[in-house]
Amino acid sequence: MSTIIEVLEMIIVDMEKDVKDFEGKPLTGKTLGELHGNLCATIQALAKVLKKHLEAEDEAYNKGYQQAILDKEEN
Repeated sequence: MSTIIEVLEMIIVDMEKDVKDFEGKPLTGKTLGELHGNLCATIQALAKVLKKHLEAEDEAYNKGYQQAILDKEEN
């Protein structure tokens, strides 16, 4: 599975490519639809990355919290 950093790097490359691909194109319904689709895919990818990061952070926090409780019970 890709790391968060790898996914973010792929998003950056994809967005840079989109800028170049759409530069100078007339703003038509088709172009607007393509841009919309690309932006939706990017937002979805960013949301997944953020969710993955927050889940990992939450899991690490909970493990630390649980360990703190166990340590307190031992004393």
